[in-house]
Amino acid sequence: MLGYLRNIAFFFIIIIIMNNTTSINTAKSSIDTLPTLPLHSSNELYLAERSIKSLVRGSAFFPPQAADKDWFKSSCSSTSSIASSSSSSCPMPSATTLNEDDIRIGKLIGRGGFCEVRLGYVNDDRSSCNNKSNQEQYAIKFLSPKIEKKKGKKAFSRGAADLAIEARFLSLLRHDNIIQLHYVSSGSFEENYNCLDIQHSLNSNLHHLGYFIVLDHLHDTLCTRIKERYIPNVEMITGKSPTKHECSTCIGSQHYSIGTQQRRWLDNLPQWLHLQATSTKSNVNVIQAMRSLLVKRLEVIRSVASAVKYLHEQHVIFRDLKPDNIGFYYTSTGDEIPRLFDFGLVKELKKKSRVTGYGENALYKLTGKTGSRRYMSPEVAFCHAYNYKADIYSLGILLYEVSTLVGTVFEGYTYHSHEFEILRRGCRPCLNLKEYNYWPNDLAYLIDDCWRGELRDRPNINEVIDRLDRCIDELTTPVQKRDLHQKVCPRSIITSLSSLQLRKNINAPQA
Repeated sequence: MLGYLRNIAFFFIIIIIMNNTTSINTAKSSIDTLPTLPLHSSNELYLAERSIKSLVRGSAFFPPQAADKDWFKSSCSSTSSIASSSSSSCPMPSATTLNEDDIRIGKLIGRGGFCEVRLGYVNDDRSSCNNKSNQEQYAIKFLSPKIEKKKGKKAFSRGAADLAIEARFLSLLRHDNIIQLHYVSSGSFEENYNCLDIQHSLNSNLHHLGYFIVLDHLHDTLCTRIKERYIPNVEMITGKSPTKHECSTCIGSQHYSIGTQQRRWLDNLPQWLHLQATSTKSNVNVIQAMRSLLVKRLEVIRSVASAVKYLHEQHVIFRDLKPDNIGFYYTSTGDEIPRLFDFGLVKELKKKSRVTGYGENALYKLTGKTGSRRYMSPEVAFCHAYNYKADIYSLGILLYEVSTLVGTVFEGYTYHSHEFEILRRGCRPCLNLKEYNYWPNDLAYLIDDCWRGELRDRPNINEVIDRLDRCIDELTTPVQKRDLHQKVCPRSIITSLSSLQLRKNINAPQA
C-alpha cells in the first residue's frame, strides 16, 4: 500500500514539472505548432533585395541606409530618441528586431493574397524597448506557408518583396491613424527563409514564420463594423434595412450614368429639398438620430482622410483604400482610433517617375491595375499615368459606402461589365436623395466630385477634409435650430457651393 501511494505522489510530481516546463517553453511550443518553412535559395529572394534598393534609389522619403540589411538593428536607446525625427535628414526606424522564439503565436485573425496575420504576444522575459506591456496583444504578419503551392515561386518572391517594403514604410510613418510597427524579425532574408546556400546547417533550427513584422492588434475592420453595427443601428431607428430602398432614377439596374452632361440627381435637387423640409418637420427625432449616426461614420472617414493627407505630404500614395484596410485600435484608456493598415501597395512618387505636369498636376508612371478593382480609379485600371488623385477616387467610393450603407459597391459586376459600365461609361451608384433627407447639403456633391472619372476634376485631400469638416459641423447642429426655409431655397446652396462647378441649368425655384 505504501509503495502504491509513493507511485501516486511521484506521478503528481511529474505532472507538476511538466506543467512548469510547458509554461516556460510556451513560445517554442506555439511556434512549433506551425509547419517549418520549405528550403529556399538566395535567388528566390533576389527580387526582395532588388525592390528595397529600388525603393531607396532617388527617394526623398528614405535615407540611403534603408537599403542596408541591418536597417532595423538599432538600439533601444536610439529608437526612443528619434520619435520626432521623421523630418530630419537621416530618419531612423521606429521598430527593433525580434527573434522568432521570442513570440507566442495565437489564433489566425486574417489572411490576404500573400500573407497571414495571427494574434501574438512578446515573451514575458523580454524587456520591451517601446515601453509596452508584456502581455499586450500584437498582430504578427508573415508570408502564408502555402503561398508556393497555391501561386508558385514568383508569388513567393513578390510577397517577400511586398512585406519587406511594407516594413520599410511603416518604420518611418508616424501618424495616429496609421497602424504602428513595433518589431521586425531579426536576421537576414536568407536566414529567415531557410536558405542552405549561406552555410545554413540542417542540424540548426529551421524557421516557421520566415520574415515577419509585429503590428498593432486591430479589433475589427470597417467592413465588419458596417455589417455588424452601422446597419443594425439604422434598422433599429427606421425599421428597415438601408440596402432595401426603391430608386426611381435607376436605369435597368442599381446604377446609372452621371457623365459630365448627365447628372440626373442634381436635376431633382429642388424637389428633394422641399421633401427634406417637409420630412424634417414631421420626423425631427428620427432625423436627428440618423444625423447623429452619420456624424460618427463621417468622423471615421475624416480620420482616414487625415492619414491620407499625411501620406500625400510625404509624397506617398496608398493605392488600396477600402473598408477591409481600415481597422479600429483601442488604447489603454479605452479610446477607439481608426487606423489604416496593409501598406503592401504604397508607393512613393519620385521625381524620376514624373512624366508630365508639375506640382499638384504632375502625373507619374506607376504600376497599373494595382489595388482592389471596385475601388480602383480608371487611370490606374487602364495603366495610365496617375498621381495622388487615385486615392481620392477610392475615398469617394468609401465615403459613399459609409454614408449610404447600401452594401458593397459594384457588387455583382463582372470584370468586363465593371470596365465597360463603370470605368468607361462613367456609371456610378445611384444617390436617391429622398432616402437621405438627413444628409448635409454638400455630402452628395462631395461624393460625386471624388469619384469623377477624370482625375483633374477631383478635389485634393485638403479640400476633401475641409468639406467633410463642414458636413460634420452641419450635422451636429440640432434640427430644431436650423432654418428650414433656407433648406427649401437652393439659391443659398448654389451660392455657397459655387466652387464645386455645379451645372448651370439647374432650375431652382425662386425664394
